[in-house]
Amino acid sequence: MAIAPGGCGRRSAATHPALREPPKKELHVAAPQSKPWQIVIADPGLDAPKDETLDGGTVRVYQAANLRRGISVSVYMQPAQEPNADHRRVREVFWKRTRAQLEVDDVSFWDTPDAAFVAYTARNLLGSGMDQRNVGVFMAHDGVWIDVQIARMQFTPADEVILREIARSVAVRRSGR
Repeated sequence: MAIAPGGCGRRSAATHPALREPPKKELHVAAPQSKPWQIVIADPGLDAPKDETLDGGTVRVYQAANLRRGISVSVYMQPAQEPNADHRRVREVFWKRTRAQLEVDDVSFWDTPDAAFVAYTARNLLGSGMDQRNVGVFMAHDGVWIDVQIARMQFTPADEVILREIARSVAVRRSGR
């Protein structure tokens, strides 16, 4: 999800007052198909979320932004395309789509036991002339593929710290906890 600059200027994470403090709240996005789990993310103060369930309840799309901080978060969950795929395979499939749609550079990949990650810069985002830094988190859980994107327009290299911090917070948790 692309967001407008929102007057964020070109401050870095170290100097921008809204970015100095780590997120303290959690964002909860329910799984599709009434599954008994949810995605939990450190909430950087997101406003006006758009939360949709599509395709007969099998797809979940959540998007929100904090224009003051210049950060957006999107969560996309869909039925697994391959029943035994792990999080690396989910990243591979979604990354192929991203590469086909966007001009990207400054790419790095890493993995943990629970997720696969990619950080990249989308150049001239959708013809806007602006660049956006993204960190993607990919998971496979309970027959669902999960793609979480954390992004910041008008970023500086120091902003990478907050994007990765939010990305590291993404987890699957049983609902009601």
